[in-house]
Amino acid sequence: MSQLFNGRHRPSPTVDLTMLPSDILSLWGDPFYSLVEELTSNDIEDLLRIQKISTARCFLNTKPLAFFDINSEDPSVVQLQTRLSFKTTDNKIVVLAGVHGYLRYLQELFRSLVNKKSSQRSDTKKSSIQERVHQVPSSGIDDTIECRSPNQS
Repeated sequence: MSQLFNGRHRPSPTVDLTMLPSDILSLWGDPFYSLVEELTSNDIEDLLRIQKISTARCFLNTKPLAFFDINSEDPSVVQLQTRLSFKTTDNKIVVLAGVHGYLRYLQELFRSLVNKKSSQRSDTKKSSIQERVHQVPSSGIDDTIECRSPNQS
């Protein structure tokens, strides 16, 4: 199950970031969960909420599918695990393909946004450095000095 988030999956170059709010990386808690539900489903929101994955950066730094490795008697955990997976005849838990797809989709969106923001910061730094390099500093010397030949006094 953890193969989804092991880094082998490459983000699609065609991820549409225009639908995301510009402040998505600062969303926390309920606003973040609302966005997750809007982008995916109530099930995915519940999966992230029960694990306290409350920001995009937290999502990128966790493995939400590890939730299905938990052996718990807590009714809310059991109910969510049952809703989002099924057991095979040999008692292995298989997470539904739609859950994998939505989590991969969120990962691509958030990672692409982080990369875009990082690239923008890098470009801003580069242009700032280039501007400073191309500026000729003032020498503070008066350049209106008259040139006189040694014979003139």
